[in-house]
Amino acid sequence: MKRFITLILLVIAIKFSFGQSWIENALKEVEQNNPTIKSGMLWKDAKQSESQMGIAPENPFVSAGWFPAEEKGAGMKQTWGISQSFNFPTVYFQKVKSSNTTKAIAEMEFKMLRQELLLDAKITMLELYYEKLLNKQLKENIWQTQKNMSA
Repeated sequence: MKRFITLILLVIAIKFSFGQSWIENALKEVEQNNPTIKSGMLWKDAKQSESQMGIAPENPFVSAGWFPAEEKGAGMKQTWGISQSFNFPTVYFQKVKSSNTTKAIAEMEFKMLRQELLLDAKITMLELYYEKLLNKQLKENIWQTQKNMSA
């Protein structure tokens, strides 16, 4: 008896898992072909790249100059100067922390957009499936009614 019940439960589980595969395949196609999802992915990548800007110190400043030499007849003296400004290290830690937060927010917003669109697509597919089943049932009812009226 236990084997029989287990077999029935296994058949039911297999039936339900294969029954939903067409929905999952359709949702994968929607995800691959939906322009809103594609643009959302590009937006997310742009936001994440933008959040990396300004973390490193500002560009170095290079200066050059020519001065007359102290000795007569020695010509011109050439000098070069390079300077780099930097902030206290905690400023950079805060910038990195802010960047990571911005990346996480962009990722969450993209996931939310994707889930909303896929949910709408799934609801539409289920409504279409329901309408087809209802249409099939109504046609069956019409056929039975016509059969009973002619008999």
